[in-house]
Parts: sequence; structure tokens; C-alpha cells
Amino acid sequence: MKRTLAMLLALALLLLCACSTAPEPTQPAAKPPVETAETLSDHAAQDDAASEPAQPLFWQVSGNGYSGSFYLLGSIHVSDGLTYPQELLDAYAACDTLAVESDVLALEADLSAQVEMMRCLVYTDGTTIDAHLDAQTYADAKQVLTDLGGYQTMLDHYMPIFWYLLAGNLALAQTRFSPDGGVDRYFLQRAKADGTEILEVEQYTDVYRALGALSEETQVYALQQAIRPEVLAATEEDAAALLDAWCSGDEAAIIDGASPLLMYFRIIFPLLKPVTITALMHCVMSIWNDFGISLYLLNSAKRTTAVLTTYLFM
Repeated sequence: MKRTLAMLLALALLLLCACSTAPEPTQPAAKPPVETAETLSDHAAQDDAASEPAQPLFWQVSGNGYSGSFYLLGSIHVSDGLTYPQELLDAYAACDTLAVESDVLALEADLSAQVEMMRCLVYTDGTTIDAHLDAQTYADAKQVLTDLGGYQTMLDHYMPIFWYLLAGNLALAQTRFSPDGGVDRYFLQRAKADGTEILEVEQYTDVYRALGALSEETQVYALQQAIRPEVLAATEEDAAALLDAWCSGDEAAIIDGASPLLMYFRIIFPLLKPVTITALMHCVMSIWNDFGISLYLLNSAKRTTAVLTTYLFM
């Protein structure tokens, strides 16, 4: 993993600085046969007792003029072993197409796409990351990546948002969770083995290009939050809580980590925006047009409101 990352980083920098042509896409390596068992990871295979099937949030959509059916399943990209319910496997078998966020298997087999993706997060003005961070943040971030075994000098040419992503991935790699057990990866492997058509909702290059376009303040803030000791220490705990919520299909548990204030502004307030704006407009108009309170409480001509001034003028 570390050698692959180093090679890709070096290639991305080489292509950017030397303006050479991108390498020809490599041929996908022969993939091992996809296991037909419902369990994903070696952890599950080594368990003496079979694990209980997960019960994730899972919807079947049909009707309303549509002759067929399609299914909606929330994905989680890492796990330490999952067993899928037969209902979910039957739904997959009944489908002609698999739609995923991005085809990670195709990306892993395409070196030129990986290089192009990471070039989106490289400084093109000749500067390095230490010129965009304060000295303390740079020192702390560098130490975190070093402790996680991922720092290399060439990383200094990358933007703070790349450091943010790298710190999170390296921290997650220290836990028992693995991307090899991700839901999307599992069904992608099955789809490629079965010859099922695969549709991508988005391209990784577009995502990284959008990340690179974030303001410098946003990128620096994200990095500062990612390298906080308490955040790094809670990586495994947070991943376990998210996985448990996914497996149980507990919608409330998925957002349980948010504080009441955060839940209000992220969930409740957006739903109340029309009502809130309407109420605010009525309040402003009511206060602006108020006559009685101004007439009885304001006894100075210098402090009269526009409505009272108009009345006195008339």
C-alpha cells in the first residue's frame, strides 16, 4: 500500500512538472475468483459461529408508471466482516444493472486515471504546503503522517485537503476495518464476475477536482480537524459505531453522533426554512409598522420611528 502510494505520488508530480504524456492504462490484473459466500472478510470466515446477517436500510421502488423495480441500498466502504441477508442477495440477482458511487475496481486497475486524479490536488504554482500552513499546523500534520507511516517529502507538493484525506485513510488502516470488506466493493466484484452492467454515479477525478477547488481556508480547517489527537484516537470507535448503525438499519443511530445543536442546524432548520423566513418577514413588518408602542414610550423627537414621524408630520 505504502509503496503503491509512493509510486503514484511520484508519477503525479513527474507528469505535472515535466508535462509528459500520461502512461498507457495498465491491463487489469487477473482477479481471484469472487467468493459466492455471503460473508466478505477473512475475519468472518475465521469465526466459529456464523455471524448474524446485517439488516441495513433497504428499499424497493416500483409503480407510478414504472414497469420495473429498482432497489436502494446505502453503502459503507469499510468493515471487519459482513453477512448479507438473503433478501438483499436475491434483489441483486434480480437486477440487470448495478449503480455505484464510483467503480473502485476499475480505478485500481487504471494507473493513468489514478495519476490524473491525484494531479488535481497538486500545487501548480511551484509552492509547497508549508507556504500555505502556519508553522505549527504544518509541524503537527507532518508528525501525524510520520507516526502513521505515510509521510514522504513529495507530499509537500500536495494541498492540505490531500493531507486531510491521507491522514484519515492511514488512521483507518491502523484499525481492524478494511476497504476490502466494503459493500460497494463486494457487489462490484460480484457484478464483474457475473457480467452485470455497472453504472457510475460520479467519477473520482471529478470529486478530486472539486476538492482541489475548495478554498484554502476550508482545506486548512479540514486538515486541522483531522489531525486532532482526539479525532485520530476515536477513528476505530467512530467506524465501529457507523458500521453497527448500518448493520442494524437504525436511521437515528447514524446521526446519533451529532450534537443537538448540530442536528438542529443540519437537519431540522433546513426543513423549517420556508416557515422561518415567512415568520421573520412578518415580525419585521410588524415591528416596522408598529405605532402604539412608539407613540406611548418614545418621548423624544430624535428617537421617533418612521411611522411615528410620518404621523407627527401629517
